[in-house]
Amino acid sequence: AGAAVPEADGSYRFDPTAGRPFAGALIETTYVDDDGVVWFSSDEGLFRFDPRVAKDHTVPFSALVREVRTADGAILYGGNGPAGSPDLEHQQGALRFDYAAPFFDSVDATRFQVRLEGLDSDWTPWTAEGYREYTNLSEGSYRFRVRARNVYGTLSEEASWGFRILPPWYRTWWAYGFYLLALAASTGLVSRWRVRRLQRQQKALRDEVDARTRELKV
Repeated sequence: AGAAVPEADGSYRFDPTAGRPFAGALIETTYVDDDGVVWFSSDEGLFRFDPRVAKDHTVPFSALVREVRTADGAILYGGNGPAGSPDLEHQQGALRFDYAAPFFDSVDATRFQVRLEGLDSDWTPWTAEGYREYTNLSEGSYRFRVRARNVYGTLSEEASWGFRILPPWYRTWWAYGFYLLALAASTGLVSRWRVRRLQRQQKALRDEVDARTRELKV
């Protein structure tokens, strides 16, 4: 679907942009008003096209991160939750991101791409789904990015949300400090045990030498 736009030299240029909202629909009836307005009835509804209206199909718009939730439903961002929770506990490494784009021409034709920096090497394929789920995120810094493409093929501005997954307690700096102290303590205990063992062996040897010396004197 599209419009044949007349050029100055009498030729026509096919412009598919205006017809994209009903591209793929089964057109059953076409009716042209005296003022040039064209009506299309289809299996998906009634469409009105006014060639006198100059519409800018490249109007900028932005994608939005609407909400971020944990696996247990706790809201980390958006909705009634806090403005942001950039530092998350290790057990919160399963997240769901909901996003949208405030562009209302043929909403069903809007497509999204997402990318989680720190995990994804590239953008996902275009999809109509308005959410993305991640599980088992390891510790590290991440930034969730989303962008949209409307029915006219115009790309939106990106939205993003940065956060950090903290390491589990057994991989924190204070845990490593405890490990070093425990290692130092165990090393000291082993050293003391070996010294005492050696001292006992030396005492036993001296006692044996003294006993034999007494026997020889007798």
